[in-house]
Amino acid sequence: MIYAKKLLKFNEIVHGFTTRKEGNLGLGNLGALGFLDRKNLVLANQVHKNNIETVEVKDKGGLIVKTDGLITKDKGIILGIRTADCVPLLFYEPVAKIIGAVHAGWRGSLLKIIGKMIRQICQIGGISKNIICVIGPHICDKCYEIPKERQKLFEKKYIKGEYLDLSSVNIDQLLEMGIKRENIEVLPYCTFHQNEQFFSYRKNKKDEDYGEMLAYIGLI
Repeated sequence: MIYAKKLLKFNEIVHGFTTRKEGNLGLGNLGALGFLDRKNLVLANQVHKNNIETVEVKDKGGLIVKTDGLITKDKGIILGIRTADCVPLLFYEPVAKIIGAVHAGWRGSLLKIIGKMIRQICQIGGISKNIICVIGPHICDKCYEIPKERQKLFEKKYIKGEYLDLSSVNIDQLLEMGIKRENIEVLPYCTFHQNEQFFSYRKNKKDEDYGEMLAYIGLI
């Protein structure tokens, strides 16, 4: 399990980014969730778009369909998203006590799901300058090779040779939405070249041991 320094200082939340050690936590494999109370966990049924849903107590233990982002200010709820190369992002507004979780692949990043999350946090009482965001383990800019047709969809500054820098795409969107740079933490892990520690869709999708990691955040 990996934790973010910027979130560990808040006793009122729980969070984490799983690794191979915690097992495959894709849908249908959540029996391995010994470290979390499944009945409090709400998952997104991710579709690589930019929809974000507000989660309430009645949703606990459920799956929110057709969404790649979850947000709540209700206590006792744990928000979870699954990744295996895409970018997992966890959000916390500590003054308004609002949490959020986002799954951002290249499509979600292109659709600016980050901006939508920030706007929704602010719509329910948050302030962008208070928001802390952690970018979890994902495929890095030295490993995420994409075709030329896809390269054309992004600004040239995000393309390094044949590779896409998803971290920078999302960091810039956070900054554009008023998030302070000192409130952004990027965990220094690549799911592809640190494959012994993480699952990677690009590297393992045909392997028997392929799986997904879980990124989660909850209000106690």
